[in-house]
Amino acid sequence: MKKLKIKPKILISSSAIGWYGTNSDDIERSENMPNSNDFLGNLCYDWESSADKFKNFNAKVYKVRTGIVLSSDSFMFRFLKLLSYFYLLSPVAKGNQYFPWIHICDLVNIYNYILCNDIDPGPYNAVSPNISTNKKFITEFTNSVNRKIIMPNIPQFLINLLFGDMSKMLTTGLKISSKKIINKGFNFEFKNLKIAINDLNNN
Repeated sequence: MKKLKIKPKILISSSAIGWYGTNSDDIERSENMPNSNDFLGNLCYDWESSADKFKNFNAKVYKVRTGIVLSSDSFMFRFLKLLSYFYLLSPVAKGNQYFPWIHICDLVNIYNYILCNDIDPGPYNAVSPNISTNKKFITEFTNSVNRKIIMPNIPQFLINLLFGDMSKMLTTGLKISSKKIINKGFNFEFKNLKIAINDLNNN
């Protein structure tokens, strides 16, 4: 950076909602909340702190804390579709944990919006304003491919056995607010989970 004659005016750091940790409660997480003192929270803190160093070069630093990205090209989406076809897809644990999602098009549009508009730098949560639950997501997904949920919920002990410490990413979920980016004038194209899933499964 020091050697560059023309230094970047903007840096967009791709962070994650892991900043807020892996608890399950009804507290709405906004960007002004501190990071959680766990693995994911500290990892995101270190990542964003590295991005903040670009402020020393007078760059505007934006940190996009991204939720679960729904994309038809992702391994997760293709794997869930495969499970659905064989009626093997079911909610995880109780299924009432929050599922903070975002359609890939809205995520791309957020990056573009930041680049093209003079909004205040800082962190922005990139999640749909209508957060779902794990059970609702699985239900809408199976309906989208003309299947039903016939299997019982995947028990938490099995998830813990298979994924160890990473199991919390599946069995917990946070209520994340996207009001900040909305208040800056951004409009989400996909606010409805059913419409978002149908769009991805039909394209």
